[in-house]
Amino acid sequence: MDKDELSLLSKDTQHQIWRDAARGIEYIHSMDIIHRDIKPQNILLGEGDRGAVICDFGIAAKIYNEKPALFSGGTPCYIPPEQLDNYPRGKEADIWAFGVTMLFVFRCIKLPRGSWLIAAVQKNRTAIQRMRHWLQHILRASETLPKALALVRGMLTEKPADRTIAAALVKNLHLQPQQVRLLPA
Repeated sequence: MDKDELSLLSKDTQHQIWRDAARGIEYIHSMDIIHRDIKPQNILLGEGDRGAVICDFGIAAKIYNEKPALFSGGTPCYIPPEQLDNYPRGKEADIWAFGVTMLFVFRCIKLPRGSWLIAAVQKNRTAIQRMRHWLQHILRASETLPKALALVRGMLTEKPADRTIAAALVKNLHLQPQQVRLLPA
């Protein structure tokens, strides 16, 4: 990070993190596991060809019968909008958190830091206001992304059902390792 708390990663490293972490998320989601705390601090970058890996599965959970449970853990700035409505966080929440992570990796936002309690979001006015303010910041950053980062915008849609899924993300990233673009429908 630089003095302004922006990422200093090279473009090659940015794309390596995006591809490798997307593959990791696709894999855990294929096993019906949700990480529940995707953030820059939980992505390790190896030297050389070792790539990026997701770590810290301390609060990860298995999804049974396609129904995630209510959960108030994780890191505040990576929690998706549905948390405001006490909606259970599933695979879509991991995608949101990965989208916020990639905004940082691609130097679109400073390293996220939040000071509200996730468990208080349903009942504490200050926590609700802080989270809403942060979500507006993320959505504004998403709206101004260049066309080459349109996949990140798809990770940060407000409605969980409209978010890009990990398999589609990997498919799109695999086609153009140095230049990301969407496949035609």
